[in-house]
Amino acid sequence: MENLRASSATVAVAVAGQAAQDGVATIEHDNLVQAVQDAMWQPVYRPLGGR
Repeated sequence: MENLRASSATVAVAVAGQAAQDGVATIEHDNLVQAVQDAMWQPVYRPLGGR
């Protein structure tokens, strides 16, 4: 659980890379790792207690 985001990103890179090799997907980025990181949702929370 501690490395869930990193593990998810690693799997996503591997799946996207294989899909591109198999010809079922195209990759329009030079850096697949960065593309996956950019596509991942980043939680942003408001501070508790204040308005």
